[in-house]
Amino acid sequence: MISFICSMVPEPDDRAFMVAVYEEYRGLMFSTAHRYADSMDDCNEIVQDGITKLIERIPLLRKMESYILAGYVAACIRNTAINFLRHRGSERAKFRSLDDDTAPELEVSTHPIDLWLDVESRRECLAAAWAVLSPGDKLLLEGRYILGYSDQELAKQLNCKPASIRMKLTRARRRAAKEIEAYREKGEK
Repeated sequence: MISFICSMVPEPDDRAFMVAVYEEYRGLMFSTAHRYADSMDDCNEIVQDGITKLIERIPLLRKMESYILAGYVAACIRNTAINFLRHRGSERAKFRSLDDDTAPELEVSTHPIDLWLDVESRRECLAAAWAVLSPGDKLLLEGRYILGYSDQELAKQLNCKPASIRMKLTRARRRAAKEIEAYREKGEK
């Protein structure tokens, strides 16, 4: 895989950075891929496709803290695996939610307690809403807001026209906002 990275990245600094990312998160990449594919060949293909997507976003990856980068790498591999299963003609892709991932928790020691409590309550609301959203909504929202995919990339993943992505995103955001509001109202009672 390292030789693949070296062949894909011409710039020496970027190459060294991507090799370091691969070496640090190799276990995370393969364990995430293995959740969706049983064979090692499929896992290798998923990880290789995921690395290709990560290479396209090297400037963004360089700006991320390590705990954010870990979640980003896991989300990228997960979406790549889902797309792999879809394109392969699999009838039943295994969708995982964000809370199943190995994304690190927020570090409490770096935040004032009142700020942390506010962040924690927002996180709970989002997690509750995320649990009831459809897999399609999750894929769409995660692809746009976490992975930063364009309309064309999302359309390719969802097998629809790029022009319809904006409306799909609007509907997914509305459903998520509705679920968050329902969770908040439930908590106030």
